[in-house]
Amino acid sequence: MKIRSPFKLGIGIFIIGIGWVGFLFYQGVNESKVESLNFKESEEFMFKLEGEGIGFYKITIHDFDHDASIFTQIRDPLGNVIADQKIDTRMAVNYFDYAMNGDYVIKITSLSDRTMGITLEYGDTNSSDLFVPGIIAAVGAFVMIYATAMRMKDHSIAQP
Repeated sequence: MKIRSPFKLGIGIFIIGIGWVGFLFYQGVNESKVESLNFKESEEFMFKLEGEGIGFYKITIHDFDHDASIFTQIRDPLGNVIADQKIDTRMAVNYFDYAMNGDYVIKITSLSDRTMGITLEYGDTNSSDLFVPGIIAAVGAFVMIYATAMRMKDHSIAQP
């Protein structure tokens, strides 16, 4: 049986941790909608979240120009506004904390004087599930750094 180097072992552990994180992000609650908004028009999108965690929404404005802007609002199941923001860029990703089960609402209002197309992605980040794979990735990174430091400790550079 061939003994692997600690550096290669660290790379393997790191890849497992990062792969696990990627899988959990992929499995998260994630929905996507494409809409067209007219001047001062609003659209509401409802989605269900369970427990406590961090939610997200990503908005992309198609055919963006500098006077295009929208206003977003997140409301909890009781109707309270938990986050709001004016968006003046082509794409924006925002996060919000939630603490109860139920239907959350994203309200998007056009502030532009023309019709604009938007794409909305929203869901749960599953942040509570990322602790263990994050620790595994950190251990892999530490093993790689330690192996490199031990290898470099005895390395000398010839001086003229």
